[in-house]
Amino acid sequence: RRAKGGRVMSRRLAEYARGAKANRLLRGLYHGRVIKYGNSVSHSDKKNKRRWEPNAFNKSYYSEILDERMRIKMAAGVMRTIDKYMGFDNYIVLANPKCLEGLGMQLKTRMLDKLRSEPSLGPEDFLNVSPECWQYLEKFDEKEKMKQEAADKEAQEDELRLIEEEAEWMQYRKDRAEAIESGSKPPKPPQKKKVKKSLKQHCIDTRIAKREAVEARKRRVARIKHGINC
Repeated sequence: RRAKGGRVMSRRLAEYARGAKANRLLRGLYHGRVIKYGNSVSHSDKKNKRRWEPNAFNKSYYSEILDERMRIKMAAGVMRTIDKYMGFDNYIVLANPKCLEGLGMQLKTRMLDKLRSEPSLGPEDFLNVSPECWQYLEKFDEKEKMKQEAADKEAQEDELRLIEEEAEWMQYRKDRAEAIESGSKPPKPPQKKKVKKSLKQHCIDTRIAKREAVEARKRRVARIKHGINC
């Protein structure tokens, strides 16, 4: 996926966009604020459809970690939150990822990569960067390491399960061939084992499958419009 201005959004960031959120909410900093829909009710109890958009402004901030000035569209509440965090870099690094999303997660990844790639940098090298950013980086790396180990363990278990299933099918084919030769009743095929998934993983897989189905349909419609056989 490609965001405005040619910025490439990774698949992980695209999956992180929960629900039917507008793309422009992923191109700025809104700290979880979304467009709300409802009715404006008059004195005569007449209802008219309307929506409430976040109070957003274009604001310019300087990032000491990235050493660049950037102009970002953000909600007014985000400006107050940045003041509470005592700096733009502190807000991006220490804020909850659920409140950042799209552009915020891109900036967060860039800042953490910069701090990780240059271990010589410290709080004394910056003016408004808190030492908590380095503590957050250590905890973040530990969590990522644990996630990677869990993913490797799960992949190894899946591989072993596939090997066991293949061995069962090989044995079934052999027993079936012997039963056909002897004229006896063939055995039943092995049952596929169900893999337990968490509710979160089930929701993620369902959302990805729906998105892939929609994209496949769009490609199919485009091929038909251009007169290309499917």
